[in-house]
Amino acid sequence: MHRLVQATTLAQVPANVADQWKQAAAALVEAAIPDDPEQPSTWPVCALLLPHARAVLALTSDGLWRIAQSLGLGRSGILSRFGCVFSVGLCYA
Repeated sequence: MHRLVQATTLAQVPANVADQWKQAAAALVEAAIPDDPEQPSTWPVCALLLPHARAVLALTSDGLWRIAQSLGLGRSGILSRFGCVFSVGLCYA
């Protein structure tokens, strides 16, 4: 979904409903992460999930780190790739 469509839609939804949808989206992404993301056969799935995980999962979530590690990004790689300054908790991606 385009970011502007998403922002416009979320702006019209009550905050509690928007939070429920965000939690549901995060749960779906977490459920879609392969059980063993270290297996090369799962890497294409992880690559497809990465932008969705980045959008709905917290930077400190286990699911996002599992996907990142499977793609060889690791903690420092994903933080630098997405424009985050870990030491001060800022992200401008």
